[in-house]
Amino acid sequence: MKEKHFSDGKYTGDLKNGKRDGDGTQEYSWGGVYTGSWKGDKKNGRGKMEEKWGGTYEGEWKDDKKEGRGLNTWSNGRIYEGEWKDDEITGQGRWLWPDGRCFQGKFVSD
Repeated sequence: MKEKHFSDGKYTGDLKNGKRDGDGTQEYSWGGVYTGSWKGDKKNGRGKMEEKWGGTYEGEWKDDKKEGRGLNTWSNGRIYEGEWKDDEITGQGRWLWPDGRCFQGKFVSD
C-alpha cells in the first residue's frame, strides 16, 4: 500500500506507473471517500462512495461512472437499488421512499 496526493485529494492503495490501479481508498478534497477497485486512474469494478452530506453508492463502476448493479442511498432516506448505465439509473431497479412507498420496474433514461 502506498500513499499519494493527487489534485483531488489523498489516495492510499495500489499504484501502477504512478496511477491508481488495483484496490485503494481516495479521500477527496471536497469530503467524499471512495474505497474499491481502480484501473488506469479511474474507478473500475466494485466500490463504495461515501458523500460528505450523507449519501452513499455501493456497487459497480466503469471509467469513474456508476455502471452495472448498485445501491444508492441519499441523506433524505431515499434508496435506489438496481441497474446503472453511464452514471444514470437505467434498467431494472427499485425505488424506496422513507414513507414506505416502493416502485419496482424498468427505468429508461432520456
